Amino acid sequence: MIKTIISDFSRVIFFAKDNSYQGSLNGLYQRSFKKENYNIFDYFKINTELLDFYASLKNSCSIYIFTSELIQEDPQFEPYLQPVFNGIYSAAKIGLSKNNKESYKKILQEISVKPEEAIYMDDKMENIEAAKSAGLHAFQYTSNEDLFVKIKEIISANI
Repeated sequence: MIKTIISDFSRVIFFAKDNSYQGSLNGLYQRSFKKENYNIFDYFKINTELLDFYASLKNSCSIYIFTSELIQEDPQFEPYLQPVFNGIYSAAKIGLSKNNKESYKKILQEISVKPEEAIYMDDKMENIEAAKSAGLHAFQYTSNEDLFVKIKEIISANI
């Protein structure tokens, strides 16, 4: 039975407002937030369709973010993230890279969930492979539609 969904943040929930931007979102954030009259939504957008989907699953499983850095701690995100997520983990804070399977084991141990009871999605394959090697159901995020189908398939196959 699936008890937990763990989602990456950058390029899954959080995107550059400029769709052509291919650089680091953490780097863009570091350059942007120092500007006068900074508003995060002048530079970034939130995948509200995905947040709504996650919120619809809250009665059946817990939902967490696992991300590399600390963008998600910007206070402007709180109204979007706080109602949906049970917690947020950062590789920077736990001291283990997302491409290290031990990072997933550590999070699962903290939330008392077995690897086979968790789903993880990320935009980077090296992180997907690390999560899979830790025993989680994991797949690469490519679109909301694909994610919705895959999560529903995994949940229905693990009832």
